[in-house]
Amino acid sequence: QGTGTIILINEIIQARKLGINHLKVSAAKSNYFCGYYTWARLGYSIDSSEDQKEFDELINDHGRNEKSMIELMETKDGRDFWKANGFWWEGIFDMANGSENINALNAYLTQAGINFSL
Repeated sequence: QGTGTIILINEIIQARKLGINHLKVSAAKSNYFCGYYTWARLGYSIDSSEDQKEFDELINDHGRNEKSMIELMETKDGRDFWKANGFWWEGIFDMANGSENINALNAYLTQAGINFSL
């Protein structure tokens, strides 16, 4: 529990030192993989126009109003919805100070009781 979060924090710290600006991920969903939820929870954004279109259709079909993965994951209701209805997607994480991805990860760290921020 929490190992992925610690790994992501260390990846961000080291990637910044190397001048890397963003990370990409394939957020898998299957009987064996739950990245579709985990990466969303840790602040990744959708990085594919096809995936964004599928996301928008899912949101609209269920009468929801969120415009982004980050917005959806801000509430327990949104997280529960994504856990039940989410799909495999391609993600991106902007590591710039103050980016929406960093802000979402910091919010998650606070909620999880992890006394650390990037």
